[in-house]
Amino acid sequence: MITALALLVLLTYYLFIWIILSRKPGNDDLLTESEPPVNHSPAAIRYTDKAHYDTNCFVAALVSLGVKGYLRIKESGSQYELENIAKSASLPADESVLSNKLFKAGNSIILDKSSHQRLASAFDAHELSFCRNFEAHYFISNRWYFIPGMLLTISALVSTLLMLPNQFTAWSTVIMITCLIALTLVVLGLIKTFCNMWRISHRTARGKITLLITLFLVPVLAAELSALWIFTELTSLTMLFVLFVAVLINVLFYELLKSPVRGVRELLRRKEGFRRFIDVTKRQELDHRHPNGRCSELFEKYLALAIAMNIERKWGEQFIDVLVKTQVSGRAIYLPAWYQGSYWDNYHIGDFSSSLGTSFVNAINDALDVEEKQNRIERY
Repeated sequence: MITALALLVLLTYYLFIWIILSRKPGNDDLLTESEPPVNHSPAAIRYTDKAHYDTNCFVAALVSLGVKGYLRIKESGSQYELENIAKSASLPADESVLSNKLFKAGNSIILDKSSHQRLASAFDAHELSFCRNFEAHYFISNRWYFIPGMLLTISALVSTLLMLPNQFTAWSTVIMITCLIALTLVVLGLIKTFCNMWRISHRTARGKITLLITLFLVPVLAAELSALWIFTELTSLTMLFVLFVAVLINVLFYELLKSPVRGVRELLRRKEGFRRFIDVTKRQELDHRHPNGRCSELFEKYLALAIAMNIERKWGEQFIDVLVKTQVSGRAIYLPAWYQGSYWDNYHIGDFSSSLGTSFVNAINDALDVEEKQNRIERY
């Protein structure tokens, strides 16, 4: 009973802190923004918002490169080809890395399984451009909140052990529990590092690093299993389960309690403001908010960002009447210079935007192997 109450107190504490830190402004606190955040690439905005990398980050960067005139996207049925048409100068850092890596071996690449290694290498390079020091620069870990949490954890386990009929003294119990929890957390951290390195190294020839981590991890893991076995022998399987639940709660909230720094909060606020603007604005309002009104240039300017934010269909539908009018009036029909394919249709520009987001993602996933696709589950 006391054990369950102690774990409930620990869980309540973390939930209370998590609710406070993750509280977001309501709709009344959000202002609509006719302009999205500046000085950030579409992929960077999505990565910051999701706090992880996915194929939509990759696609948003490719479309951004296309709109800026650095590559051309050629579509034929379900097959895509990327053609490099300019050097990557004056680009955001992540897009420059992607362009250089993608076209290092040639000026074109077909998105199929024959180009798997080349595409995966570019994918990983783009992801790593965000991953390096991301947590240190963009997120606060809020580790100070774990001091009370760890004290509650140790207190819960120690109080439970002291109630059992055994030979432990109070101090020996505190030392044993503290060391066991510390060892368990170290092992979990090493396993997380190992998994991240293995996921990357099995494709980019970092096998030696993975081997070294493995050789280091195995004895530490053996020590952890031995300590857990001794702990179980001295106590009971029930105490092992209680220890597991307590550690699981701490590890879970270690990830959940991370919060963005002030600058990132402003970035995300402006991103949500722009999303709200697209959701509630009428077409005529876009004409008033932008110097040239609704035009093909404005459509292209924010298309990559719309893909990154999963609102590409709604963004495209804002321009249907404008693009159709140019076609009906006999003026030059608008065709994007960066795209060649059958999906383009001025009468169904929303469908084009949506298909570019979904079919392009599917083509890239198909070019990667099954194991990698499992790591790139889309939130679409």
